[in-house]
Amino acid sequence: NEIYAVLGFARNITDLKDLQQNLDQERIKSIKNAKLASLGEMSAGIAHEINNPLAIIQGVAKLLPKFLNNPEKLNSKIETIDRSCERISKIVKGLKKFSRSADDVEFSLNSLSSILKEVANLVESKSKLYSTPVTFECESEALINCNDIEIEQVFINLINNSIDAVKTRTEKWVNVKVSEEKDSVVIHVTDSGDGISDENRVKLFEPFFTTKNIGEGTGLGLSISKSILDEHRATITLLAGSPNTCFEIKFPKMAIVKNVS
Repeated sequence: NEIYAVLGFARNITDLKDLQQNLDQERIKSIKNAKLASLGEMSAGIAHEINNPLAIIQGVAKLLPKFLNNPEKLNSKIETIDRSCERISKIVKGLKKFSRSADDVEFSLNSLSSILKEVANLVESKSKLYSTPVTFECESEALINCNDIEIEQVFINLINNSIDAVKTRTEKWVNVKVSEEKDSVVIHVTDSGDGISDENRVKLFEPFFTTKNIGEGTGLGLSISKSILDEHRATITLLAGSPNTCFEIKFPKMAIVKNVS
């Protein structure tokens, strides 16, 4: 019962650590590039969204002098200007939040309903541009542990892909539905498309694979989305049995937020 020797083994893992650090840096660069691509794609539609309330403000402002002696109509016009300003502020706030640097990825508890509200604002312009309604159904207020900006990016990528896939169809729509299972929060992103072929299904999450026409896609959106979800211990699959194109995402459920009204 006495120790008479100690044997130890050492292995130099400097190269392994350097490789991991390089991979992490490349991942952050890829996410930034994908985010810039998303911002660039949204910019034209967002400019239009901002121009609309600006035109209202300009038009109403010219009319204000006519109502100086009519307080009721004057207040009504001022309220119109306020609503238009709030609309612009909401769009800019969403863009500012989405474009935040991802160098320091911080996780916190978030409800998907609040994340999807931000997403709805950011995809609205493209939805209108291609006359493709995007609807959101949230049947859960469960919390997930996540970086909200990265998860916003995942949903924006999926919804934009769906809009692109159905924009030339007669029937075009996208639906995002949040529900719960025992230990998971489940999100289905479904569009009016007929699904994806078995040949393309196996390559779907590979980097640089895209079904879009040349010049219309980088092929990075789904691979980066999967990478982000892997970091969040979440899964993404393309449902095989759905009559439409449907992606299913599952997050580990952390807690429940109770609505207090």
